[in-house]
Amino acid sequence: MQIRIDYNNHHYNDNAVYITAGYNNGIASKYYKVDDEIAICNLSFSHLIVNYIKKKYDLKCDCQIGQTSTCFTIKSNKEEMVKDLTTLIDVFRCLEFDRSLFDEVKETALENFKEAYKNGEFRARYKAMEIADITKGYTFEGLIRDMTSIGFEEFTSIGSRIIINGELMVYVNGNLRNLTDDELASLNDRSEPVYSVPEICGKEIDPYLLDDAHIIETARESYNIDVIHFAFNDNISLIDRYVWTNIETARIQYEDKEVNVDELDASVIVSTPELISLKKIFRTPIDNEQFNKAKGSIFLKYRRLLEKKPVLFNQDYVGMKLAGCSLIDFLELLDRLEYEGYLNVSEKIKPIINEGQVALRREVFNV
Repeated sequence: MQIRIDYNNHHYNDNAVYITAGYNNGIASKYYKVDDEIAICNLSFSHLIVNYIKKKYDLKCDCQIGQTSTCFTIKSNKEEMVKDLTTLIDVFRCLEFDRSLFDEVKETALENFKEAYKNGEFRARYKAMEIADITKGYTFEGLIRDMTSIGFEEFTSIGSRIIINGELMVYVNGNLRNLTDDELASLNDRSEPVYSVPEICGKEIDPYLLDDAHIIETARESYNIDVIHFAFNDNISLIDRYVWTNIETARIQYEDKEVNVDELDASVIVSTPELISLKKIFRTPIDNEQFNKAKGSIFLKYRRLLEKKPVLFNQDYVGMKLAGCSLIDFLELLDRLEYEGYLNVSEKIKPIINEGQVALRREVFNV
């Protein structure tokens, strides 16, 4: 396992240290490139492995399963941080597989999934990812099939390939102390070179041929989601995609929105009280006032996360690093960026925009 560790010395009143470990696998991770060959990953693996690890190692942690990454966060302190950091790393580095535990975890997951499926918001969110992550090949129906069909051998094969023989990104944030030479050596010895790290990949899709999508289903309660997908040219750097997507989507005034950016897809998923089209927002260039508000809101978001919600801050940091971008570099670039410069660059990198809507409606009968 190849391990990268970043540290951030930040004071918290309770002397807390937050340790987050993450790897490249998430809800929408279907295709991997390994040794120049394409491997298909069971879409249910990301859910099952989280519950499997927590149960097998009695791990008390906060977990976040994103589209392409999964993060585990534990809370430690200055005195225990090296011990806890080492223990967390060894969970993934020395991951062991147990058939009976897998069967138990799968059975529980199927029961929980059947119960969650009754919730309209759950179904709408998972359907929305079909639009947001279209390049990755994710489908909600595929997830359901995979959760039913996955067996122990497939589970262990994926775990060995993606986790044990993959890359682990670790972020240690809080009231840190200086590590001794022996402690640093012990941590460094846990990392081994991996000559073919599995890379998440996707299907070749021509964005010009995509149509706007509309998905309507029946549910107990009405629920609306609008999804905007941004397709960038291959020559646009990942950090520029982060900057453009975060600034432009800041114009969307709804609070319940989720922005995701990686090498394959960029999107915003928005829950709206009524079924409306948000695509028209991007037809006109952002103005100076909107630009400055967007910058301010992004800085405020991460400042609040760092101070008030360090678990989410850590998870954002690790998720971006696994995607190939640095949160610190992103914020520093944003800080230097002026409106005129952004406008000039924006014209050159503007992506192709497609929209999808998911509408759940209560079934009404005429009598």
